Amino acid sequence: ALFVVIGAWAQTIFTSGNLRYRVTNESYGQVTVYGYVNQPTGKLEIPDLVMNGSETYRVDAIAANTFANCTAITQVIIPSMLGSIGAGAFLNCTALRHVIVMRDTPPYLSETAFNTTNLQIYVPEHGKESYMESPIWSTFGELKSSIFTDDQLRYQIIDAIDRTVAVW
Repeated sequence: ALFVVIGAWAQTIFTSGNLRYRVTNESYGQVTVYGYVNQPTGKLEIPDLVMNGSETYRVDAIAANTFANCTAITQVIIPSMLGSIGAGAFLNCTALRHVIVMRDTPPYLSETAFNTTNLQIYVPEHGKESYMESPIWSTFGELKSSIFTDDQLRYQIIDAIDRTVAVW
């Protein structure tokens, strides 16, 4: 007799708001965005943290092809704790013009994550040099600062299209 044992490792998946998440590391409380309920439009803000019941998870990655062909996304806010953006994550997002990255150091970025031309990328001023040294991030040309000061006040761009800032 031949016995075959097939092991399966079940991953927790859940929905919060319009986004779908997969738990990738239960011990460290990490999740990956891997889908959505309704195709996103306008501003897409990926949260730093997300709740599933009483558990809080850190959003660590955007999976490959997650938002591919979402032709009505105009801007994306990448949170400060996100570690990677997968291949084709924003492939053919033809209306996408602004990407605001909150992370001080560049998250891993697949060279095929974006294929949209005329993207304006905003990064933290104190991390700009790291982004320019990154082989993939540097291909976007001039990176704009997402934080600036004026008359002793500090501002963080939170919406590039509506030109909305938060005062720090």
